[in-house]
Amino acid sequence: KLPPVIPAVNKQPPIQRRRPSTACSSTCQHPWIPRPVKPTNTGADKVNLSERRILRILIKGKQKSLEEYRKVKELLRKENVRIKDLIVNSEETVHNDVHTMMKKYEKFRGAAKRLNKQFEQEYSVSMEDLMKTKTTVSQSLETLTKDLEETNLEVEVGYNHLTVLHSYKEREYLLKAQRIGELEQEIQKLVEEQQDEWNDVEDVICIQKEQQQEHKNRAGIEIKDKATSVALSYVHPSWKDMVQQNDILTREIATHKKHISDLKTKNSSLEEELEELLRNPAMDTHSTLFPEIFTNQPICTPDMEVVLDIPQRVLLPI
Repeated sequence: KLPPVIPAVNKQPPIQRRRPSTACSSTCQHPWIPRPVKPTNTGADKVNLSERRILRILIKGKQKSLEEYRKVKELLRKENVRIKDLIVNSEETVHNDVHTMMKKYEKFRGAAKRLNKQFEQEYSVSMEDLMKTKTTVSQSLETLTKDLEETNLEVEVGYNHLTVLHSYKEREYLLKAQRIGELEQEIQKLVEEQQDEWNDVEDVICIQKEQQQEHKNRAGIEIKDKATSVALSYVHPSWKDMVQQNDILTREIATHKKHISDLKTKNSSLEEELEELLRNPAMDTHSTLFPEIFTNQPICTPDMEVVLDIPQRVLLPI
């Protein structure tokens, strides 16, 4: 515990005016002035001197920290001014870009309406062509289904004849069996032919569908190309360059935003590490350098007893 501050009471003699007196000898011409008596230092003065030294050290530390805080304040003020200027410049550029884009939108609105009308007309024509092809394909499918039904009837008749032939007598079996084999072969050929024809019809249907889809896609692409060519024909070359520059700027802005997000994550991680280091008691340099000052001692209250730890001289029992 530090000793309490006891005000030093130095009993000094009253200040006397220096007045010339007699010389120290008959040959010396200088007047004799008495030397003032210096007060003796007591134990309380020594305690006050140590406390003053401690207070001086604390004041120097506080002055250094105050100077650091002032430097940080000036740095933060400059950074805030710089960020403010950046925000004002970016807002002005964004306002100008929006104004130019609105002008472009007003100019391109009429062209877009004309393109939409042209697209609707071509789309209606293509839909009519598609409906015609659907009707033709459906008619061909109906004829093919009719042919298939007829062949199925023929096949059934052949099977009936085959059952009749199987019921013939043994003497007519060889001739009828040969005829039955021929009929079976014919039936198989008819079935294969019908199957081949049906496969050909399905292939033709698929090919027609693919062709119609390709024609539709090509028509859509041609319509879009025509629309874009017509729109670009009305656009000034400087605007084309402006659009390219806007695309480049958007890409650069995206990359800068990504870089800023990475820096923010790094700053957050560094701040967490700094907080952990500040909370770590091992990093408290003040307590290690000045343990007699920065100690966790209870606050002295008026009710507590004060114990003076002033070293005293103890004589030996001789």
